[in-house]
Amino acid sequence: MRNRLLLVDPEPNFRRSLAIGLRQNGCEVVEATSYSEAETLLRENVFDGLILDIEPVFLDWQGVIESAAFNQPGIRIVFTSAFNYSEMYPFLLEWGEKPFFVKPFDGSEVVGFFQSEAVA
Repeated sequence: MRNRLLLVDPEPNFRRSLAIGLRQNGCEVVEATSYSEAETLLRENVFDGLILDIEPVFLDWQGVIESAAFNQPGIRIVFTSAFNYSEMYPFLLEWGEKPFFVKPFDGSEVVGFFQSEAVA
């Protein structure tokens, strides 16, 4: 099954590199360069998964999660960040158990999560 993913990351080089890796692993990827663009895409499209870059300094990413929960309640969410998990943990508590990948990482790691979720 081909996963349709929304990849939200304002850093163009990392976003493009990850999108290429995800596509090479059989995913359809729509890229968003900003949180507001992601919210629009979530209202207008259907996605199997959301890969969301988060930062402790700017909490705008929380609006994307709220939009995803409202518009697509079954969407699977993966968090990414250049900050380590211990720094992000206080911000992630309210969103429940979600996979967390510290940058840089390989697209195949994320694909593995979505493939295992699709089978379950």
